[in-house]
Amino acid sequence: MESVTEERLWEEWLLRTDEPSGEIIGGWFAGVVDPEVWRHGYAMQHLLRRVGKELLAPVAEHLGEAKRLLLVTHGGLHLLPLEAAPFPAGNGAMTTLSERMAVSVTPSAVFLAENRQHARGSEQSWRLVALENPRNDPQLPYTSLEVARIAHYAGAERTTRLRGKEATLPALAENLAGATFNHFSCHGRYHWGSPLLSALELHPAEGEPTVEGGEPGHLTLLHLYQGKVDFTGARLVTLSACQTGITEVREQAEEAVGLPGGLLGAGVPTVVASLWSVADLSTAFLMSRFYYHLLCQAHPPDRALQQAQADTRTATWKQIREELEEQAVLNASDKLGDEGELDQRPFAQPYHWAAFQVWGDGWTPIIQEDA
Repeated sequence: MESVTEERLWEEWLLRTDEPSGEIIGGWFAGVVDPEVWRHGYAMQHLLRRVGKELLAPVAEHLGEAKRLLLVTHGGLHLLPLEAAPFPAGNGAMTTLSERMAVSVTPSAVFLAENRQHARGSEQSWRLVALENPRNDPQLPYTSLEVARIAHYAGAERTTRLRGKEATLPALAENLAGATFNHFSCHGRYHWGSPLLSALELHPAEGEPTVEGGEPGHLTLLHLYQGKVDFTGARLVTLSACQTGITEVREQAEEAVGLPGGLLGAGVPTVVASLWSVADLSTAFLMSRFYYHLLCQAHPPDRALQQAQADTRTATWKQIREELEEQAVLNASDKLGDEGELDQRPFAQPYHWAAFQVWGDGWTPIIQEDA
């Protein structure tokens, strides 16, 4: 079998273009240009089958009975959801890394060693700060539902919700002290022209810290590099937004230039972030299940995400309605009609469940079971 070189990775998996026009016609970047390419499922399945066959199958036999895997990816591999790529499990069956084990990602072993110095053991006293749809964008109808479910699992007395116009950079800075968990449910984007301006979109406010080239209300990677927002007390930061886990892959840099790397470098032991433009409803469901396993079952982050991914890809409309308890969800599933269709699994495609990854220390439990 032909080896997977960086050149093949780019030409066959990441960026297939039409000659001589240069138009993107396939590969991972086709889903960046048009998220509907991923949403329909076929293109992503085709890509992941190739990744599983050519990259994972040759090493699968060395995984043994391992229950946990740390991926130290490089270059363009940063962009691919390796845990969702199918490979043979024996007896003609197929499996994925996500089905077999809990997976986390780190830019390098050295980076992880430095990062783990900030990790703490299980905590009895903890607090969660959640920022919820700062721009009040109607295209994010399920962010309030997502944060409501997370607050339900955390408990009202432990949760601070910054909603709409309250979700500003100054308000975030004011509430970071003593916050074990920081959850961002908002718009995000990776800035391909200037990666340091990759950002989470908060609500603009007077007196907010600014960076050169940054837009009002944007929490950028440059803010993290310049220490203008202090996350050093956080144990986990979850970026429930689009493209928050993308890193610079065009330059052969030792450092992962993206929001996860910036947060890890700022002293956050664990970050959860996304590889593409995600769907609002399936993300709300996945995040609800992630925090259930994290806070109620006291799983470490990598195991909590593994369980949430399994819950999401196997969830029926009935289970989604029961989990999210929202009229808008009821209305969406009611359109299906008969009871048989309510047993459909609308999030079975990797597009819905495989976007998010755990960066950094995924295996240290954050809270005690009786916390």
